Amino acid sequence: MAARSPRRADPRSATGAPERARYFIALRPEPPVREALARLAAALARSLHGRPVAAADVHLTLQFIGEAPRALEPALVEVVRALPPPPRDVPLDRLGRFGARLVWIGPNLCPDALGALSRTVRERLDALGVAYDRKRFVAHLSLVRGARAPGGEPLPAPDPGSVPATLGRCGVCLVESELLAAGSRYRWIGADGADGADARAVGAGVRP
Repeated sequence: MAARSPRRADPRSATGAPERARYFIALRPEPPVREALARLAAALARSLHGRPVAAADVHLTLQFIGEAPRALEPALVEVVRALPPPPRDVPLDRLGRFGARLVWIGPNLCPDALGALSRTVRERLDALGVAYDRKRFVAHLSLVRGARAPGGEPLPAPDPGSVPATLGRCGVCLVESELLAAGSRYRWIGADGADGADARAVGAGVRP
């Protein structure tokens, strides 16, 4: 009888948690802004036959890091806490798409201060020797995923009466994204700023 191959060791720490996780750094608006954008997301999702992003999950990604060792988490939290305050005047004046299936809202022109903040994040990750996604920064907040309506027609400008004119005051967060069958669950870590107490909560919700 052939000998069984040895099982690969499960890459978990002594606490039972996986030793690696998926991270990103994001701006998290205050609850009234998140709730207004979630209402817009729900309306768009109905017409586009997609899945709206929940209010708890609304965010603007400054930098997607990807999979990294959990041992780096304290250093990543310090990167977040040492960042300068994010600008409050980020316009919400454009609806856009990535492909046909993801619809987002963001500024038509990215404010210089927001672009500078994104560059600062990259410089500090470089100083730590942390690998990250080096795609060009596009300021956006996802609203609808899995849209099934045709993507050829341009999206209208947001109705000024239905969404805030600007992003307003935001907290800066390190976020862990856990992939589940139902979507991604976010854990908001080491938040700083507008929504700190809420953003430190574990498992803010499951994103479809």
